[in-house]
Amino acid sequence: MTGRIRFVWTKEFALWLGVVLLIGFIGWFKAINLISLLAYLLLALLVVNLLMAWRMVLRVSATRTPPPPKFAGETSTVIGEIRNSSTDRAVVTVRESVGGFPRTWFVSTLPGGGAVEFAGPIQFAHRGRYPVPAMEAASGYPFGLVELTRPLLTAGEVVVLPALGQVDVAAFRRWLVRSAGAADFHRRSHRRMAQSDGDVRGVRTYRPGDPPRDVHWRTSARRDQLMVREYDRSPPQDLLIVLDPWVPSAADRTAAGKLDWALSLAVSVAWGWAHADSAGSLTLLVGGSAWTARRGPSTPGFVRTGFDVLADLAGSPSVPPIPPELLRGTERALRLVVSTRPNGPVAGELRAKGLAVAAVDPGVTPVWFVPPRAVAR
Repeated sequence: MTGRIRFVWTKEFALWLGVVLLIGFIGWFKAINLISLLAYLLLALLVVNLLMAWRMVLRVSATRTPPPPKFAGETSTVIGEIRNSSTDRAVVTVRESVGGFPRTWFVSTLPGGGAVEFAGPIQFAHRGRYPVPAMEAASGYPFGLVELTRPLLTAGEVVVLPALGQVDVAAFRRWLVRSAGAADFHRRSHRRMAQSDGDVRGVRTYRPGDPPRDVHWRTSARRDQLMVREYDRSPPQDLLIVLDPWVPSAADRTAAGKLDWALSLAVSVAWGWAHADSAGSLTLLVGGSAWTARRGPSTPGFVRTGFDVLADLAGSPSVPPIPPELLRGTERALRLVVSTRPNGPVAGELRAKGLAVAAVDPGVTPVWFVPPRAVAR
């Protein structure tokens, strides 16, 4: 992106111009040609500075890697590159401001056709969508009497997700199955996992970190080296997270704190699930004036991009019933309803459809979840 070059009024320029006018007036009033010539020389230096600074800002361009969605409180780095598109060297200052913290990179000597990388940390304390101001190049080369600026990059946006808490995935999985009351599902799931763990696919050489219980002692004794069993992997488990963001009004600060707690729990569960073994697909249903569905693999990348709807979610005083088509494909998934209110109707609605669900709200204290410090309920 390129833009028009803009002149910046500086104290140095004002002082230099004042000196030129003063000397010129004295030379004219006293009719002293030597003093007038000095005024013309000082004015010529000002023009030379203006022309050279103009050329400097025209030579450079910049690229910036779009920052991916971040979690509140997470520190990351914005990386970009400044390139000199001409054959002559460039001396410029590059300015950028992300998250209200202005940053400046001074490129003292950028050779023709060369490039230099720049990087700067960013951190946001609260969820939301924050603008990334445009980046500009500035130069006052060589005397610093004038300053010209030129836009290099347009403004962007940083998506900040709710803050992450700590989730014990194993404890969460056990609580989820137990709280959902899905005894039949639990037995079937446990039977499948037990069969998978009991089916030995083969043996291989021991590697550091293998559990001792997997050592196949007969084969190890016969081959005179440690051999361990290899098992077929258990089938992945899908997870459905249903978010009920009910708030009585936007001005209710207590409800806003409960909403932040619910959002933090939902994204923390998804983040922990994405880092767990045997994790299948991940589905997020978000209520409001209309329901929003996000489906994808249980990966950290999907949690960052697919849960961006939580960045600026304001809640709603009325949450309609879930459209049946949004529940298709989730028959085999474990289901969690995260609500801002106890005994919310969303969990009851799903149970009325014959679906086993577990529900959590700010009124309970799940042992498997430690909320971030910045989130209050």
